[in-house]
Amino acid sequence: TSGTFYRQRFGWKVTETANLMFFNQISGIIESWVCPENPMIRSLGIKATTQLSGILGTIMDLNSAYTTIPETIYCNSVLSIFMHGRTAIDALVSAEAKRLKLGSGELSAALANLTTPLRFVMPAVYSELFAYFQSSVPQVNFLTTAAVQLFLSGFLLPYSWGRLGVLAKEVEADYGKLEEKAN
Repeated sequence: TSGTFYRQRFGWKVTETANLMFFNQISGIIESWVCPENPMIRSLGIKATTQLSGILGTIMDLNSAYTTIPETIYCNSVLSIFMHGRTAIDALVSAEAKRLKLGSGELSAALANLTTPLRFVMPAVYSELFAYFQSSVPQVNFLTTAAVQLFLSGFLLPYSWGRLGVLAKEVEADYGKLEEKAN
């Protein structure tokens, strides 16, 4: 739906959409150089890295929703380089799976059980939102995603963080050990 929104809002054609995809690919390559050693997780910690990822995602969505300058959409690709929240959460999940002595197949199955319903439902929800509000609030998908990310990073993560116990500290300590090895 973002492609449709950009076509409607800015009159983008195939060239502009391809340029955006190119910038997204380049940012993914740059992120792959930055992410393996996870300097953000080591310097900010898992909680702050995850919250920063949600805040940056919110900024990106609001930029997409309200910008009047089409070129600023490319800034989203740059910001995405600094979004390591998924990596931080994956580290927590992997550490917990290791603690519970789960194999990689069991872990993959458990994660698939959690995400599969959302992967089926959410595209339909966003498509319906866009179709319903297309004429009155065409940026509804970006606003919805921004609100969800802000809720997750600003409320749900801080609320649930204390329930993780020592797990987060152990994972952050492991990242500290990686930094010591690197030096």
